[in-house]
Amino acid sequence: MNTLNELLQMLDSTNANTRYEACEQLRISNVSSEQVVLALEKSLKDKDLDVADAAQRAIRAEAHQQILVKLGRATPKSETELQAETLRGKARENEIKANEEKKKALASIVIVTTPLLEKHTVEEYLGIVSAEVVLGTGFLTEFSASLVDILGVRSDKFQNKLKEAKDAAMRELRMRAYELHANAILSVDLDYSVLTNNMLMVVANGTAVRVEKLTNNKSSEQ
Repeated sequence: MNTLNELLQMLDSTNANTRYEACEQLRISNVSSEQVVLALEKSLKDKDLDVADAAQRAIRAEAHQQILVKLGRATPKSETELQAETLRGKARENEIKANEEKKKALASIVIVTTPLLEKHTVEEYLGIVSAEVVLGTGFLTEFSASLVDILGVRSDKFQNKLKEAKDAAMRELRMRAYELHANAILSVDLDYSVLTNNMLMVVANGTAVRVEKLTNNKSSEQ
């Protein structure tokens, strides 16, 4: 690549192709100067439209924009760039909104161990959902549990592992029900198993359903 001084000379060339090439090299350049920026601003009004367009692209390069910022006149963003930023912003807003709605929907799913939900009627059975979670208890947890077994007291570390596994299984179960557009899970059952290599497994099962809260009229009918 030519030096900045050589590119400045090329911008003053009487040959449009040479001026265009200078703009293209300045577009990918990682260095700039006030003199270069002034020359590019002059090229923005080049009588050759291709050169003017190349100068427009070049001056938007980060190295030249930094000089323009120091000069207090950064190049304003084009309409296309502004539209692209607006679209990205809206997409991000929609993504955040969708995530918030998903969190609310997951939190609203009712989980019970009974086959019916009080003051609700089952509108649709959507199928059985299940979740399996396997966690490593760790050597220290196993060691402390063995000491607890000898001493005859409770093991907080092991209990915390059980709670962690149960909570993870419940989250998975809610997610499976959410995917089926359920708002409740009935007859939930939890099974615990201790596997080899200090592994703990929790399996959760239930029936995903859509339920509707009974109104006074419906309650009286039943």
